[in-house]
Amino acid sequence: FGGRLKITTASDNGNLVISVADSGIGMDEKVMAKIFDAFYTTKDSDQGTGLGLTIVKNIVSAHGGTIEVRSELGAGTEFTVRLPKPAADR
Repeated sequence: FGGRLKITTASDNGNLVISVADSGIGMDEKVMAKIFDAFYTTKDSDQGTGLGLTIVKNIVSAHGGTIEVRSELGAGTEFTVRLPKPAADR
């Protein structure tokens, strides 16, 4: 393990933006194409079910938001969640 984890928050065009980036091993395009699929995992069967990112995406979508991922092999991964601000906070 090791590396860096960076979490940032911002406000942009009526949205709350939360970004989580790491300096890990990253993902190739084949893996990235499946990461939000239910039961997809690159881990051993005793280390996860492959539901975590599916659940996150569903929760974000249920609140009218989006989740995006950028990744580069050997350089890390960044997830960006955008959620609409409540009308009173706009």
